[in-house]
Amino acid sequence: MAIYDASGIELEACYDALGNSLQKAYDASGNVVFESGASPDIPVDPKTWDMTNAYKTQVLNALDAIKTYQNENVGAYSFCQFNDVHDVFDGNEPNFIDYNKGYKVLSRMLFLGDIADTAGSTEYANAVNYMTGASASKRIIGMGNHEYGFVGDLDPESVYRTAMNVSGTFMDGNELIYYHDDEEHNVRYILLDYFYITRTHYDSGHLLDPKQLNWCAGVLENSGNKDIIIGAHSMLNPFYFLNTEEQKSSSATLQVQQDMIDLINAFKNRGTYSVTVDGVEYAHDFSNCTGNFIMYTSGHYHAMGHNDFGFHMFTCPSLKSAYGTGQYLGFTFYIINPKSKRIRLLSIRKNESSYLTYDFSY
Repeated sequence: MAIYDASGIELEACYDALGNSLQKAYDASGNVVFESGASPDIPVDPKTWDMTNAYKTQVLNALDAIKTYQNENVGAYSFCQFNDVHDVFDGNEPNFIDYNKGYKVLSRMLFLGDIADTAGSTEYANAVNYMTGASASKRIIGMGNHEYGFVGDLDPESVYRTAMNVSGTFMDGNELIYYHDDEEHNVRYILLDYFYITRTHYDSGHLLDPKQLNWCAGVLENSGNKDIIIGAHSMLNPFYFLNTEEQKSSSATLQVQQDMIDLINAFKNRGTYSVTVDGVEYAHDFSNCTGNFIMYTSGHYHAMGHNDFGFHMFTCPSLKSAYGTGQYLGFTFYIINPKSKRIRLLSIRKNESSYLTYDFSY
């Protein structure tokens, strides 16, 4: 459904470039299809995830809530996390990202792995095409274990790399381990890949090696005044289901995760951190860093969970299948408020009439 202004000029969205609501929009026959204060009818029906009307309404209501929050809190920004879709894309899927085109409130789209499942090169290329529905300046893509599963001779990094917007790369740049700076909001996203060495979709592949740890420490050390968000497919362990507060420990988690926990806390506390790589010790000093550590966020377990390791760790649910007890299907929005140092998490759940919100301080 195309929409038009009063002069008959076709419009891209129901909001202008500054995010201000248009007063009215019209269809091709001149009938009013949108008025200020009403939720616009965005013609998207993502069949892949059974986007029922109730679920679609949640998405629209959540975007409205984000828009209102950001209008009332200058400097606040938001992003959507999208992981564990586990789908075989045929290239014809309607794109969730189109929802944001009518609102223009999301700063970034964060894809954290297992977007495809057990596919070959064609299906992975279609998954990349799907993710590139978000503009190059907005999309941030990390690798999951299923990105390395059942792809034969395919180099999954090279396929996904076509969709990247990379600020800094790890090692020779072939691995999708990098950072992305959002200069407008003064935040650095660091994306890690715990499967590029083992190259397996099995749980044994969640490996944090010293070289990547040392690289990450260097990126933190040179972050200046930027706030930090670390994203990776693998969670830290244990976590608590947000909807039940039930604690869950899992073998499907990052190996030697304490190294990452210690590194983040060293950064947060303006301390020092040392790591040995191939017999050589590297020291990192965070005393000159002035940014905040906001969160470590992950996927993999198909659950909405949280733990406090001296910093916030989140794990986000799947759109496809939940594990264990206490989980639900959906996806996650985060609103970051740098002035109040608050995180607001909005969880969208299938077959529910409303979204859930959780608030944290960082």
